[in-house]
Amino acid sequence: MIRFGAIADVQYADRDDTIGRSYRASIGKFLEAAGTFAAEKVPFVQQLGDATDGGLKNYLAVQELLDVSEKAGVVWRHTLGNHDWGVPDERK
Repeated sequence: MIRFGAIADVQYADRDDTIGRSYRASIGKFLEAAGTFAAEKVPFVQQLGDATDGGLKNYLAVQELLDVSEKAGVVWRHTLGNHDWGVPDERK
């Protein structure tokens, strides 16, 4: 049996909510999911893209969360989504 976690479309951004998007609330949901993955001791989590909704500042905030969750034992693998491309190539 293959066992792993998956998460997609976190789309964190430090901006006000719009219809159907709660940008800042995604941080709490992401941390909750990372805690579940750590508790379940999955061998890795595939992040399926759109971790951020663009911009280097938002990307760095998400990267900080990934670093924290890795210290809790979550191993990440990443796929870039279309919303992630607003970051300079050398930072991806």
